[in-house]
Amino acid sequence: MLAGPDERSARAWRLELPGPRHETLGGYRIAVVFDDPYCPVDTTVVEVLTSLVATLRSAGATIEETSPPAPLSETDPLYQQTLAGVTAAFQPPQAMDFFEGMVTHADTADTNPLTQWARWNLQTVREWSFAREARAQLKARWAEFFNQYNALLCPVSNVPAISHADSPQAALRTILVNGRPTPYLSQSIWSGLATVADLPAVAVPAGLTTANLPVGVQVVAPYLEDRTAIDIGRHIERVVGRLTPN
Repeated sequence: MLAGPDERSARAWRLELPGPRHETLGGYRIAVVFDDPYCPVDTTVVEVLTSLVATLRSAGATIEETSPPAPLSETDPLYQQTLAGVTAAFQPPQAMDFFEGMVTHADTADTNPLTQWARWNLQTVREWSFAREARAQLKARWAEFFNQYNALLCPVSNVPAISHADSPQAALRTILVNGRPTPYLSQSIWSGLATVADLPAVAVPAGLTTANLPVGVQVVAPYLEDRTAIDIGRHIERVVGRLTPN
């Protein structure tokens, strides 16, 4: 974790993160969400994560299947919109070809991910402000969620490790999820669940598929409670052990 004030703020700025919520795995009440119709997860991943839950329960953790405060169909567009607003703002002034390309894509009638990304890159200040307000409301809903649970376990990605793809347009690539072609960038949807709400998250090895491919689990903790996410991650690492692909 890296954090700290800039030189002008250093005189008064302090960072004091709270410790883990519990000292033992048995003290934690953990929510799990392993699938969502907006971004279906490959069955090979779900099988590994389900096995992990059984192992954690045997080790003393209290784990409940539930739903997150907002579905991925709500959080992902908000994540993509706010992310585009940030990345577009940091394009250098001389990168006019970038914005000209975005304008060209945004003006088409296409509905592919690249076109939507272009439109978010060109969003107005008003649209950006509404998105920020939506994020603030989402954060409040997560705060309520974590009054009941100490953390959330969910997939890191909707697929296990994939073969390398190097086609120039990542937004137009596809992967296979349960045998169906799926947008390549869907692999970031589950991690965006935490990012858009400013929640700390760690990715921990969860196990291997029957094809000997590694699968990770994402531990999402309450805002500023990074040490809870890290502590649960350590417990998972302890009960799962090191992964040694053949």
